[in-house]
Amino acid sequence: MTLVAAAVNLPTVHGAPLRPGDGVWLDAHAHAWIDPPAGVRDPHEMALRDEPLRRAALADYARVARPRRAALVDCQPAGAGRDARVLARLAAASGVTIVATTGFHLARYYPHGRRPWQDDEGARRAFAAELTDGMAELPGRRAGVIKAADTGTAASGREGADAPAWAAALAARAETDALLLVHTERGAGAAELLEWLVDRGVPADRVFLCHLDKRPDAGLHTELASAGALLGYDTFLRPAYDPGRTTWPLVRRVLDAGLAHALAFCLDLASPAMWPSAAAAADSPGALGPAGLLTVVVPQLRDHGAAVADVDALLGGNLLRRASRAPMPSAAPTDHAATTAVAATHPNEELP
Repeated sequence: MTLVAAAVNLPTVHGAPLRPGDGVWLDAHAHAWIDPPAGVRDPHEMALRDEPLRRAALADYARVARPRRAALVDCQPAGAGRDARVLARLAAASGVTIVATTGFHLARYYPHGRRPWQDDEGARRAFAAELTDGMAELPGRRAGVIKAADTGTAASGREGADAPAWAAALAARAETDALLLVHTERGAGAAELLEWLVDRGVPADRVFLCHLDKRPDAGLHTELASAGALLGYDTFLRPAYDPGRTTWPLVRRVLDAGLAHALAFCLDLASPAMWPSAAAAADSPGALGPAGLLTVVVPQLRDHGAAVADVDALLGGNLLRRASRAPMPSAAPTDHAATTAVAATHPNEELP
């Protein structure tokens, strides 16, 4: 087991970095700003371009978080709507600490479905530079994690049309030891994906599998967590997923299995409809939006009997430990045999 070096930290777009052990509330998969580039098929599907509204709602999140520091990981990579300059302005004005990501998203979020890099080597250089030197639009400020997006099917994803982007992300991850944050399509192919990543040298405890609660298979989640992966849950404010019937029972079962160290809670507020108006944020502090992590999720966690230490781990502690730039100790095995067993036990069934 290796120990975390004292100097490791998670870079932010403005202000001090985040460090393991910091007392923060952190949304592990968030969106504070998305400006879809021209040529995106549906630019209104994910567009967060009203800066005053974002600033007001984020300031509300910071107020509700006090005396702790409010933080989030913004998960829109360069070329797909990220603007780290705006993120820095939002962080400075609202008091919310923001971590930016590099890497790649699904092709549909890029102009005409084409990513901006000419080849996988160009993408690798771009990703690694953003993690080690500074971001393209904000030199001197580094991205904190590397994102990849999986379609859930190897034929059209990591071993098909997206293979060059995957090759670049894995090479940059190995070069920098950054946490690999992976968009999944409602958890599709998660077991196979984890096995595929471990086969290519990615430690399971450096993999953050997102949107897993959209596939509420407690057995699968328990096995993925036991194999070492970090699992992201984000449907808490989404009535369409009926979180009272699906997400919360899933949380209870995974916590009862002693795997609180393997979950990270998020809101993934990528749609404008998920954010309150500026007036609502001012008149009703904590009225959903990013503050909902604390006004809705934390009280329900406590109602479900979660220990104080578990709440702290789920809303920041786990992500900070995994995302630090040094090998992290893992409370669970990360061997290839474990991930192979997960893939064999849970084939990718039809999802709702």
